[in-house]
Amino acid sequence: MESRAVDLLFGSHSSSSPPPTSRVRVAPVTVTLLLSTFVLTLPSAARDLQLSFSPNAATWRDAVVVTVTGSAPFCTPELGEPEISFDGGWFVDIDLIDLCTIGPPVPDGSFSVSTTIPPQPVRVETVRVHDLPDGGDVSTAPLTIHRGADLEVTAIEPASSAQPLQFQIEGVGACPTAEVSLPAPFVVRATYEGNCPVLPPGEVRFTLPLQTANPLPPGEYELQVLDFTRAPSIDEPEVVTTRVKVWNAARCVPTATSHCLEGGRFRVTARFEDFQGNTGDGKALPTTLDDTGLFWFFSPDNVELTIKVLGACGVNNRFWVFVSSGSTVEYEVVVTDAASGQQKTYDNDLGELPELIADTSAFATCP
Repeated sequence: MESRAVDLLFGSHSSSSPPPTSRVRVAPVTVTLLLSTFVLTLPSAARDLQLSFSPNAATWRDAVVVTVTGSAPFCTPELGEPEISFDGGWFVDIDLIDLCTIGPPVPDGSFSVSTTIPPQPVRVETVRVHDLPDGGDVSTAPLTIHRGADLEVTAIEPASSAQPLQFQIEGVGACPTAEVSLPAPFVVRATYEGNCPVLPPGEVRFTLPLQTANPLPPGEYELQVLDFTRAPSIDEPEVVTTRVKVWNAARCVPTATSHCLEGGRFRVTARFEDFQGNTGDGKALPTTLDDTGLFWFFSPDNVELTIKVLGACGVNNRFWVFVSSGSTVEYEVVVTDAASGQQKTYDNDLGELPELIADTSAFATCP
């Protein structure tokens, strides 16, 4: 694998590759000499690397994102393609490469790079990251691929940092019980057991409501259910996972009539009045977009307003607001910076053909 990484740096191609368990080492000084016309210098101090996986508890259905973080001298770090091999155990080997041909080394700082392992069979693997600029120093972490649990886990959304996270497990069983824990940062785990201490009257479909003991800090969480009902051992539960966002209650939590954009920094609401004098709040259509909110007035199939808030702090030290509409009713859009309390209002008169609003100086509240 290192030979492939060196080929990448040199721009050459090899017609053969070493066996999966064979590792070819190239000393950093050799690389430096060969690339002396392009490279200023390569990092010389050993780097402390940290490996993390997403999902944290993966099943055979999941592609796993491997993220490598570190803090030390570096150029432009990248991760090579994962390679799977077996040598008394399953291994996933990944090369960490510094592309010093692109730019000079950064004297000191932090980096985070990722690559993806395709879905794997149920087994335990060892992920090995080979830090080529440090002479191939290896950092490892175990990766367990679980069987998928025959359960569903659903978070009650929107979740707020002002109250415990609520979620539920659905499945078929006789005596469903579960305990909730926080085994790692931004991981919520429910340990489920479906066996009964006495002979059950029969299995039925159930919905088991659960919640964390306390409110959670804002952030993106992985919600896991580990099913030990049919687990052959304590280390081999079946697993089902999902993700949930906990919104910052001190800033913005979405509602049926409001969007929270730019990471929850801006709250957006709308009101309207139609030609018969009927008034009401615009209804927020849920989206997966962080910078765009959609509203409907009369039917969820008919989007009336699109509001976009963009962080342009690197352009003119402002947040920009764009409003577009396909409606001639009267409406008012209010955008609030939840961090500063500043508000901007955009409206359209009844019967007027609305124009695109592009307010590129809306909020001078960076960062």
